[in-house]
Amino acid sequence: NPCHVGFVTMVAVGESGQPIRDMPELTYDSPQGRISKALAAHRRAQLEERRNALEWIDRESHLRVEDVVEPLESERYDCLRPEETEVRIKSQVIASVPQADGRMRAGDLLVWLDRVATYTARQFCRNEHVVTLSLNDVVFKRPLHSTDRIELVSRVTYVRTHTLEVGVNIIVHTLNGEQHELDRVELFLLNFSPSGAKRRITTGLVLSEDDQESLRMYLKARTRFNFWKAHPESHLTQLPE
Repeated sequence: NPCHVGFVTMVAVGESGQPIRDMPELTYDSPQGRISKALAAHRRAQLEERRNALEWIDRESHLRVEDVVEPLESERYDCLRPEETEVRIKSQVIASVPQADGRMRAGDLLVWLDRVATYTARQFCRNEHVVTLSLNDVVFKRPLHSTDRIELVSRVTYVRTHTLEVGVNIIVHTLNGEQHELDRVELFLLNFSPSGAKRRITTGLVLSEDDQESLRMYLKARTRFNFWKAHPESHLTQLPE
C-alpha cells in the first residue's frame, strides 16, 4: 500500500489563460481501465457522503457546547479560546519557478499553507515537533497572479490527545483593491517527541455558545475525523469488497 495518497484535479489552459476544451478522452476498455473508472466513481461517492455528513451542521440554528465538545481524553494544563490561537500572514504572490503567464502554481500555495498551519500548531502545542498528517479538499476558485497579495488566517479548530486540526482561510487581495475568499483548508497534524513517539497535547480549547462559528468548526472537524476513522485510506485506492 502507498504511504501517501492524494488526488489532483487540473485544468489545461492555453496561452490566453482560457481552459482548453478539446482534450483527448480517456478510454477504459482494459481490465485496469475499468478498475480505475470504478475507483474514481467510488471516491466521488465517498466525497459526496462526507459532504452530506457536514451539511446539517450549517443548518443548525444554535449549537450547545455540551452537545459538540467531546469529553477530555487527557488532562489539559492550559486552555485557549480559538481566537487566541490565530495566526495571520500576508505576502505578495511569489512562485518558486517563474511562470510565463505570471500565475502562482497550486503547489507553491500548498507549501505555504502547510508552513502556516505547522507554525500555528507548534505555537499551540508549545512543541517544535509537529507534522501534517492530512490535508482536506482544496478548491482554487480563481487563479493567483503575480500582482496579487495573499492573506492566510489560521487558527486551531479541534484538539485530540496527540493530534489537532488547524483551519486556514485563504484571502486574495488584488491590485485594484478587491478582496476574494479563495477557499478554506483544514490540515490535521500530529504532535510528537524528538524520539518520534506521539506526544500528548497539554493545551485545550475553550468554546462558548456565544461563538457559534467556532462551535461549528469544531463539530465539522470532529465529524471529519470520525469519517476518516470509518473510511481508511485504503478505500481511496482499493474497491470495497
